[in-house]
Amino acid sequence: MKLHARHFLGVLIVVALSMPLWAHSSVRTDSTPYDPMSAVMVGKTSLQPGHYRLKAKEGQSQLNILHDGKVIATVPCHWVQLPSKASNSE
Repeated sequence: MKLHARHFLGVLIVVALSMPLWAHSSVRTDSTPYDPMSAVMVGKTSLQPGHYRLKAKEGQSQLNILHDGKVIATVPCHWVQLPSKASNSE
């Protein structure tokens, strides 16, 4: 019986310690490609024509603009609940 109790306690400890990891991974990150054809201003950052990725974590009020995997700008944003899935990104 001692062996079973130790195994149960060990599993319980592992599950309890991994709970913060589950909570952290439940935050959804939305992203979409962005390819401006001419220079544009986003916040205070000027983006030249090229390939960018826009990323935002659910519940946060900032949007990261990435180019070649590196964050080049962070701008404020807000979330809008749509009645249905959007047909395109804007």
